[in-house]
Amino acid sequence: MHDSVPYAKKQIKCYQTHTTPATHAFIRAHLHTTKHIQTTISGPRYCPSIEAKLLRFADKQRHLIWLEPEGLDSDSIYPNGISNSLPANHQLTMLRTIPGLENVHMLRPAYGVQGLFLAGQINGTTGYEEAAAQGVVAGANAGLFAEGQGRELRVGRGNGYVGVLIDDLVTRGVSEPYRVFTARSEYRLALRADNADSRLTRMGAKLGFEAEVARCKHVLTNDIRVNVKLDGVPRSAYTVLGYAEVAERVKTDAVYAPYVEQQMKEIAQYEREVNAEIPADLDYGQVQPLNLEERERLRKYRPTSLHALKAMEGINPSTVMTILRHVEKMRAEKRARRVSLADQNEVFAA
Repeated sequence: MHDSVPYAKKQIKCYQTHTTPATHAFIRAHLHTTKHIQTTISGPRYCPSIEAKLLRFADKQRHLIWLEPEGLDSDSIYPNGISNSLPANHQLTMLRTIPGLENVHMLRPAYGVQGLFLAGQINGTTGYEEAAAQGVVAGANAGLFAEGQGRELRVGRGNGYVGVLIDDLVTRGVSEPYRVFTARSEYRLALRADNADSRLTRMGAKLGFEAEVARCKHVLTNDIRVNVKLDGVPRSAYTVLGYAEVAERVKTDAVYAPYVEQQMKEIAQYEREVNAEIPADLDYGQVQPLNLEERERLRKYRPTSLHALKAMEGINPSTVMTILRHVEKMRAEKRARRVSLADQNEVFAA
């Protein structure tokens, strides 16, 4: 404990007041005008707004307010306890229903923060690339939100790794700093650096991002970006295939094509089987390949369905597909045993 209080001789008194039935009646009459209640219904659990207090504690006749001086050389007072997002033209009327504030002058209206666009560690991630990618999406959506046209940039799991990151954060949450790994994506064979233009450029251009609109002018209908001389000379597909970047892209797509096709089949199978049950007695020691951490996690939590399995933290899409294949194999073997037993019974019956 301290023996003294710093600046003891300069302490300023705070004063206590409270809301009144008139305050409550006025706020209730104008709840339809407050964005805070429209978007969050009841507000945050801690430090709720005055609107949220009225809804949550409807039986209370008054709520305390502390009138706090804002500084030694200022005559402005901060009314602690009535944060709100009523329209500014209603706030002064509301303030003047409070004892001691009947003749108050409002210097600045209260406001509610709507539309926070965050990136980086505050979202639970670590890493420069992760923060930068989130910053692009957050910045783009902040700009689109400011336009007020209801447009937004949504990058899905199948469009880019930032889509995988965002989806994992939203649907799974994190207990430790999140980093992006290719293994986190079920579409990883299709999410490659060489086809980023075809996946994302048109998305940005459609939303009016100037840099992407400019880049889109150089993207051909087959989504391969090629720089050619604007000399008016027509070029055949045969000629274009002679360009190194086109030949390399076609070759890469051809090499990946069968694997991407197989991956898409597996994803379609998962979507059909998403609610399929996982046997309670499944021996994860027999499932290959799984790493030690995955086996321990699966033995501990014992997910009952593929949906529950996919929602588990620390479980990658490749693991989900491995277990799906193993469960399918178990089902096929069980069916084969039933058929064999039925055949044997027919033989004995004969």
